[in-house]
Amino acid sequence: MGLSPYINALIIIQLLGVIVPSIGQLQKEGEQGQKVINKRTRYLTLPIAFVQSYGMIILLNSLAHGKIIDTTDIGLVLMAMLIVTTGTFLLVWL
Repeated sequence: MGLSPYINALIIIQLLGVIVPSIGQLQKEGEQGQKVINKRTRYLTLPIAFVQSYGMIILLNSLAHGKIIDTTDIGLVLMAMLIVTTGTFLLVWL
Protein backbone atom coordinates (compact mmCIF):
# COMPACT_ATOMS: atom_id res chain seq x y z
CA MET A 1 0.00 0.00 0.00
CA GLY A 2 2.94 2.28 0.52
CA LEU A 3 2.27 5.70 1.94
CA SER A 4 -1.17 6.16 0.37
CA PRO A 5 -3.10 5.84 3.69
CA TYR A 6 -0.86 8.52 5.23
CA ILE A 7 -1.31 10.79 2.22
CA ASN A 8 -5.08 10.27 2.36
CA ALA A 9 -5.10 11.11 6.08
CA LEU A 10 -3.03 14.22 5.42
CA ILE A 11 -5.50 15.39 2.77
CA ILE A 12 -8.45 14.72 5.08
CA ILE A 13 -6.85 16.71 7.91
CA GLN A 14 -6.09 19.61 5.55
CA LEU A 15 -9.69 19.67 4.32
CA LEU A 16 -10.99 19.47 7.88
CA GLY A 17 -8.90 22.55 8.66
CA VAL A 18 -11.27 24.54 6.48
CA ILE A 19 -14.42 23.05 8.04
CA VAL A 20 -13.49 22.60 11.71
CA PRO A 21 -12.34 25.84 13.41
CA SER A 22 -10.14 24.14 16.02
CA ILE A 23 -8.07 22.38 13.35
CA GLY A 24 -7.87 25.64 11.40
CA GLN A 25 -6.46 27.35 14.50
CA LEU A 26 -3.86 24.60 14.90
CA GLN A 27 -2.73 25.14 11.32
CA LYS A 28 -2.14 28.82 12.08
CA GLU A 29 -0.25 28.27 15.37
CA GLY A 30 3.07 27.49 13.74
CA GLU A 31 5.43 24.73 14.78
CA GLN A 32 3.52 23.62 17.88
CA GLY A 33 0.27 23.38 15.92
CA GLN A 34 2.00 21.39 13.18
CA LYS A 35 3.21 18.86 15.76
CA VAL A 36 -0.36 18.31 16.93
CA ILE A 37 -1.62 18.05 13.35
CA ASN A 38 1.12 15.53 12.49
CA LYS A 39 0.16 13.42 15.50
CA ARG A 40 -3.52 13.48 14.53
CA THR A 41 -2.62 12.60 10.95
CA ARG A 42 -0.74 9.52 12.14
CA TYR A 43 -3.69 8.51 14.33
CA LEU A 44 -6.05 8.88 11.37
CA THR A 45 -3.71 6.82 9.19
CA LEU A 46 -4.40 3.68 11.25
CA PRO A 47 -8.10 3.18 10.43
CA ILE A 48 -7.57 4.27 6.83
CA ALA A 49 -4.71 1.78 6.39
CA PHE A 50 -6.75 -0.99 8.01
CA VAL A 51 -9.72 -0.45 5.67
CA GLN A 52 -7.50 -0.12 2.60
CA SER A 53 -5.65 -3.31 3.54
CA TYR A 54 -8.91 -5.24 3.45
CA GLY A 55 -9.71 -3.87 0.01
CA MET A 56 -6.22 -4.66 -1.24
CA ILE A 57 -6.36 -8.24 0.07
CA ILE A 58 -9.74 -8.84 -1.55
CA LEU A 59 -8.54 -7.32 -4.83
CA LEU A 60 -5.34 -9.39 -4.95
CA ASN A 61 -7.26 -12.51 -4.01
CA SER A 62 -9.78 -11.97 -6.79
CA LEU A 63 -7.00 -11.37 -9.32
CA ALA A 64 -5.36 -14.65 -8.29
CA HIS A 65 -8.72 -16.51 -8.44
CA GLY A 66 -8.77 -17.12 -4.68
CA LYS A 67 -5.37 -18.79 -4.45
CA ILE A 68 -3.68 -16.31 -2.09
CA ILE A 69 -5.84 -16.36 1.03
CA ASP A 70 -9.03 -18.07 2.15
CA THR A 71 -11.38 -15.12 2.68
CA THR A 72 -13.88 -17.26 4.60
CA ASP A 73 -11.38 -17.57 7.47
CA ILE A 74 -11.81 -14.24 9.28
CA GLY A 75 -8.77 -14.83 11.50
CA LEU A 76 -6.52 -15.29 8.49
CA VAL A 77 -7.91 -12.16 6.82
CA LEU A 78 -7.44 -10.10 10.01
CA MET A 79 -3.87 -11.33 10.37
CA ALA A 80 -3.10 -10.38 6.76
CA MET A 81 -4.71 -6.97 7.32
CA LEU A 82 -2.57 -6.44 10.42
CA ILE A 83 0.61 -7.36 8.54
CA VAL A 84 -0.16 -5.01 5.65
CA THR A 85 -1.12 -2.18 8.04
CA THR A 86 2.09 -2.71 10.01
CA GLY A 87 4.08 -2.42 6.79
CA THR A 88 2.42 0.91 6.08
CA PHE A 89 3.28 2.20 9.54
CA LEU A 90 6.86 1.07 9.10
CA LEU A 91 7.07 3.24 5.98
CA VAL A 92 5.46 6.19 7.79
CA TRP A 93 8.00 5.81 10.61
CA LEU A 94 10.91 5.77 8.15
